[in-house]
Amino acid sequence: MVVYAVDKVRLSSFYADALGLQRVAEDPSYDVLHSAHVELIVHEIPHFLAVDIEIADPPELREDTAVKPVFFVADIDEVRSSVTAHGGGLLPVEREWTFMGTRVIDGWDPEGNVIQFRQRHAGHEPTGDTATR
Repeated sequence: MVVYAVDKVRLSSFYADALGLQRVAEDPSYDVLHSAHVELIVHEIPHFLAVDIEIADPPELREDTAVKPVFFVADIDEVRSSVTAHGGGLLPVEREWTFMGTRVIDGWDPEGNVIQFRQRHAGHEPTGDTATR
């Protein structure tokens, strides 16, 4: 997966710290982050394009995209603390739902990219069960 960033350093740090990804390569224009199950490339938007992009604080969510990355995590509660500590956010606990044997919550990174976190229930592998909210 590739995520384009206005601030490559901040966004790479967010994903590395919030998700425990390891930085395996660095270049002035991109960082490569790995885990056993994911490769994430944080690619800096060229300056001549990024100069016109303003990231608000808190960021305006980019909900009008066709793609939402999903990250499986060991514990959503731990991720909630880490995500907020590193400039992102998660919807309130009351907005969590269950889908295919997982606890699910949407959130965002420091640049407003909408992402989703899923935590498998202990001893439960995904099946074809119906989503509940």
